[in-house]
Amino acid sequence: YKLRAREDIQVHSLQDAQQYSVGVLRDDVRQKYLRTQGFSKLVVSAHNRDNFNKLLNQQVQLVPMPERDVAMFCVDAHIDCASLEQVYTLDALSTGLYMAYSLATADELVTRTRAAFDSLKAEGRVTPLMRGKP
Repeated sequence: YKLRAREDIQVHSLQDAQQYSVGVLRDDVRQKYLRTQGFSKLVVSAHNRDNFNKLLNQQVQLVPMPERDVAMFCVDAHIDCASLEQVYTLDALSTGLYMAYSLATADELVTRTRAAFDSLKAEGRVTPLMRGKP
């Protein structure tokens, strides 16, 4: 996300974003991913709310943040979310949900839970849940 008023910030690719300061959460997967992609202008914070406030105060130019977090922070800050603009999606990080099983978990249980999850995806019920909409 960026401030919509900042028309000078143009991001059409991950490489475009490297020239801007980016607010990231300490030890978060986004921080680690962006670092491996050659980002050097990462501004690390302990909380996503801090990154959001840094964006609003123009202390960073971009923040990689889920839509539902941005919506919640806009409400909390009493600002119109239309003043922000989503500029690029980190597709490499938004592709998956993972299920973790103990090594002692029966193969049958793993198979059943995977099938149930695939069924939920096929019904279109997973995406709304991931966006925070029941």
